[in-house]
Amino acid sequence: MYGSNKVKYFNIPTKICNENGLYQLKEIIQEHDAKRIFLVTGKNSFEKSGFLDVTKNLLDGRDVFVYNNVEGSPTLEGVQDALEKLIEYDSDMVIGAGGGAVMDIGKIISCVYRNDTSILGFNGDFTQGKIKEKQVPFVAIPTTAGTGSEVTPFSVFYKDKRKQSFGGPEKYIVSPDYAILDSELTLSLPGKITAATGLDALTQLFEAYFNKNSNSLTDNFIPTNIAEVFGYLEKTYKYPNEVKFRERMMYASLWSGIAISRTTTGPAHSLSYPMTAHFDLEHGFACALTLPEILKFNYDRSDLVRKKLNGLVEYIFPSINKNHFEILYDSIQSLKSQIGAPLTLKDAKIDDKSIITKEGFTPERMFNSIEVPTEEDVNVILSTIEM
Repeated sequence: MYGSNKVKYFNIPTKICNENGLYQLKEIIQEHDAKRIFLVTGKNSFEKSGFLDVTKNLLDGRDVFVYNNVEGSPTLEGVQDALEKLIEYDSDMVIGAGGGAVMDIGKIISCVYRNDTSILGFNGDFTQGKIKEKQVPFVAIPTTAGTGSEVTPFSVFYKDKRKQSFGGPEKYIVSPDYAILDSELTLSLPGKITAATGLDALTQLFEAYFNKNSNSLTDNFIPTNIAEVFGYLEKTYKYPNEVKFRERMMYASLWSGIAISRTTTGPAHSLSYPMTAHFDLEHGFACALTLPEILKFNYDRSDLVRKKLNGLVEYIFPSINKNHFEILYDSIQSLKSQIGAPLTLKDAKIDDKSIITKEGFTPERMFNSIEVPTEEDVNVILSTIEM
């Protein structure tokens, strides 16, 4: 039976700092006696947030090298460039302050640094003994609310427009040593990024819930956080300066990261990567594009999915009296519509379904789904959302 009550393992090695989180950075630096800080940020986002100067003050006079040459979707060459700068600067702590791409780069280079001078050709397989121990601590400071990368034991980058994974569910060396949460860091996010990252969190929560690797722990906290996204993503999008809304989304994102650290993601994520690589569709929008149809695919075929989904809907929407699946399907589509997310491939300006199936059908993600779609099933799903 999937979703067993037996918990084989559930490890969250990251220390989460959430009370005046940003101001705990000084204590972390002092604890590690770090003197040369390598700060990875986005090109403009962290500086625009107004917290770059605050962060520098918290670094308490340490030498700081700011690396901000981070692309929206990190490439292998981009990761290697950051690693070379880190080696050149000879730092003793890495801090990643930004979105998922920034934290992904920070996680990789903090693992590879002083272990291997290159990741070119590296496939993330730690069983070969390449990386036995992280040599410098990594502090993740998310400035978006969606990826949950501040607590996950894996990173994503692209090589020749193909998604590559670094780490995995039991590769906890990749997990950040610290996650500093401060919802005020997300106040400057543009609406489009707020929407896309929030939908990424929602997709991660759904894919972890309807997953062969789910268990009693994940099944207990996921429904609450799905309800949080339904309750606060649209509000955050429409009232971007409301810190309380931002805070609720930041915690939902955190829990989505904790969830997929146990289960990993599923078909919607698998199909999203070529959409991002070839059509520049924001990752969260790409994930959410196929999510409703993938849920329907599972709901139509699995008693377990029907049982879990019906219970989920009764918890989130107790006063709505209609078919459970229709409630959920319509609620996802309505949320996407309200925050400017594409509903069809045409909306997303995707004009070639074949490349999505060819590059997006990855068995390790598809097999996490309780009902596993075939390539033919994927083609049907994509045709359903074509226009």
